Amino acid sequence: MSRTQLHEDIAKLLQVKMQENNIECQWIADANGVRCKITIENDEEAEKIFQQISTVLGEAGSSDQLNLVSKVPRAYGADYKPAAIINVLEKIGEPQKAKEYRGKISEENQQVALKLSELMKENKVQWKASIDGVFCTHIQQVSTTDYDNQGREAGKEAFEDTLKKFRDHLPEEDRIPWPHIETELGIKARNDFQIGKVKVDAGYNSGEALEHLNERLDKALLAKQTQASTSKTEGLPLKQDDVTCKTIKSALMDMKQGSPSTDLFKKDLLTKIEDFCKEHPKVDGLQQIYVKISMSRWSSENAHETLTKLIDLAQWKKSDSNFTKGFHNIIRGRDPKVEQFYQKLAALDPNDTQQVNQFMEYLDNNKPGKEPSYKI
Repeated sequence: MSRTQLHEDIAKLLQVKMQENNIECQWIADANGVRCKITIENDEEAEKIFQQISTVLGEAGSSDQLNLVSKVPRAYGADYKPAAIINVLEKIGEPQKAKEYRGKISEENQQVALKLSELMKENKVQWKASIDGVFCTHIQQVSTTDYDNQGREAGKEAFEDTLKKFRDHLPEEDRIPWPHIETELGIKARNDFQIGKVKVDAGYNSGEALEHLNERLDKALLAKQTQASTSKTEGLPLKQDDVTCKTIKSALMDMKQGSPSTDLFKKDLLTKIEDFCKEHPKVDGLQQIYVKISMSRWSSENAHETLTKLIDLAQWKKSDSNFTKGFHNIIRGRDPKVEQFYQKLAALDPNDTQQVNQFMEYLDNNKPGKEPSYKI
């Protein structure tokens, strides 16, 4: 379900609430959020209606400013973005809907942040997610000459040049949109000037931009991976029926090892792992796993290769002792289910039939809606 569809459902719910309280206004939706629209000629009357709305919605309503949105006919509106929408839903007695909405928006924002970080990891740019968008604070290195001549503008241009590498070679409709960028010469404080360094704050907070960004980043990551593979290839792959020698070699290796874990069943396993990760949108490690699975669908990587990477990641994420397990649980607030998932995935031998089946059963037993899985 798209952001627009999510917001349309919420707008309908709020419209009913207004009717129940005899408040004349219209709730409309788009990818960015919902808006209450009051069509009336008198400014004071508009404010009175808005105060009635605020009474129903509580602080979430009163904290938003009423603005003139149309002169003919004269209309006023107040916009509600994700954080405010969650507060509104909780206020009107819809905590479950608020939880579901938060989960879906947080999941997409977390995916975008992880994909951007993966795209720009060579430049050490780390993106973070919040309920209202994704953002990064990056210390951009520039030449002394550019620093002296252009000041903070040099940092903005250098940051944009990094993004250009991942967008300008793609078709216009597939290019990553530009983020909002602000720069400062003060690094750790206003007067903390360091020659050749500029503090860059960049971010996306438009729901429409984030929705497009998530899909376009898949294409940008694929293009980046393709370029890297082309530059490092040992020779042109020989093809037969569009299957590369690499794929054939992998299949032959599976046969030689007597591996029962065929690509088909491993794809099924990856889907189950993906479903588990979706249930924990705020856990960075699980979202990294989710992104790796998503990226694998855009590449020539087979399911066995992807699963091997996930096992390596789980081995890095899992707790290695009772002390670190306690630290992750008490200090970091790690859900015991997440720790158990890391432990089981880290210990998995992808070529062991019994282990694969047991892990698939474990995933089936740890999701809200159980469904049968195929056994190998």
